[in-house]
Amino acid sequence: MSKLMSVFSNYLEHILEEKVCTHESLNLTETKLSLREVAFGVVEIIPENSSLAPAVLSCGVHGNETAPIEIMNDLLGAISNQEINVARPLLFIFAHVKAMKEHKRFIDFNMNRLFCGNHLNYPKVQESKRAKELEEIMAKFYAPFSQRPWHLDLHTAIRPSHVTRFAVFPHQENGVPTKEEMNLLANLDIDAILLANGKASTFSAHSCENFGAYAYTLELGKVYPFGKNPHEKFKAVKKGLIQFIESDSILEKTSEKLPIQYKVEKELIKDSENYLLHLEEDYANFTPIAKGSLLETLKSGPYKTKEECAVVFPNNDVPIGQRTGLLVKKQS
Repeated sequence: MSKLMSVFSNYLEHILEEKVCTHESLNLTETKLSLREVAFGVVEIIPENSSLAPAVLSCGVHGNETAPIEIMNDLLGAISNQEINVARPLLFIFAHVKAMKEHKRFIDFNMNRLFCGNHLNYPKVQESKRAKELEEIMAKFYAPFSQRPWHLDLHTAIRPSHVTRFAVFPHQENGVPTKEEMNLLANLDIDAILLANGKASTFSAHSCENFGAYAYTLELGKVYPFGKNPHEKFKAVKKGLIQFIESDSILEKTSEKLPIQYKVEKELIKDSENYLLHLEEDYANFTPIAKGSLLETLKSGPYKTKEECAVVFPNNDVPIGQRTGLLVKKQS
């Protein structure tokens, strides 16, 4: 096995050992494919004469969300071993390697709040340098292609959830998911989709806002440590990603069960040191909350729910001005 083949066959080991970026291309003659590490933790995969839209697959924006990292490492290994027939240009991003090494969500600051140029507002945190680098790499990758690109940013959630796998659809003026997008999500075993209600500085929102990409944050299940992920629970997701890499047929494959749609009604924001989100420590994402329930204590006073709703991503432990959760409502 060549040195480059060894790098790509277990890329996770390569980056966790912080080996030097090679910048060399691995050219696979049988599948007419070129693999190149364009930056540390970032691999560009270009098939010969592809007519399909390019796609970015990213993971590790939060370093402790290990299942997507292991899934993408497996996919890259299978591609380098010519076990997957790559039909579209791909960019594989392992975003926050230092946080992966330290088994942490982030080091200084939540990286998934630093895209869309928001890193300029936090010049001293180490995640800002990486967010800027990834924005620049992504721009170079998308530039040669005329088709509308894709970006699937893979995550897992800290909390349990009544909805196992769900997607966040970045805000777009009058935008709704297309039939092809819904088909893809269904075939990735996604149970629900959240329609965002405003601009965000997440990685997927950056692709959507700046490049017009079909972009999603995909929450694929629960957080586990490296080596402890129940891979049978991610089998359908992995199978769907392989189909997406190999052709556009998955976009036309209608599922009997399309994702349920939820609308984000309100971002919950910590507005003072005395702010409090009134949810139990073990609250699971999407658990129904009755009308009239005390939800927040704000600087202006208590806030009670106006109708039955639910919360996603609840977190009291954030700096002032940051989001403590999303108030969501199921669409009829």
